[in-house]
Amino acid sequence: MDKKELRKVFSEKRDSLSKKEIYEKSLIICNRFFDMDFYKNSSKIFTYINYKSEFVSSIIAEKALSDGKVVAVPVMSGKKCEMFFVEIKSLAELLKNKYGILEPALDFNKVLRPDLETIIVVPALAFDINGFRLGYGGGFYDKYLSENNSFLNAGLVFDFQIADEIIHNKYDVSVDLILSENREIYIK
Repeated sequence: MDKKELRKVFSEKRDSLSKKEIYEKSLIICNRFFDMDFYKNSSKIFTYINYKSEFVSSIIAEKALSDGKVVAVPVMSGKKCEMFFVEIKSLAELLKNKYGILEPALDFNKVLRPDLETIIVVPALAFDINGFRLGYGGGFYDKYLSENNSFLNAGLVFDFQIADEIIHNKYDVSVDLILSENREIYIK
């Protein structure tokens, strides 16, 4: 299957989950994430905010804020796959963009760069066991991850979103960790 067909298959499977199932599975994954040393030792969490049937990443943002960590949420800008992570102090700061996705206002005074104390939570429709992702086709995360170093890039997904192999090209960037309800796959 090509990427377009794979996107359809994984989207339909994820969309078939009830809101309750999505939240319960996400909570299991989040609790596993919070128990790991890399979370405890990080000072910054860069995370997207979930949309529709995605893994409920807002749980990560809320807990990190309550733990006193610096939290930044992405803002997509322009046609050149530009993405900036903007620091937030509360989820109440977020506004819906033209696609209905929650993001902060783009304030260049609040744009942060990742460092070796930063975990970046990366969205995907699926990951393969080598850490390559099936994204949404915009190229924003691959470009960002190839240009920025962090302590850990993590893909948090449901069990069924882990595939044996996803077609990738030289521009695709793998994550360091895939975490689901029952699996923990370290790539690097």
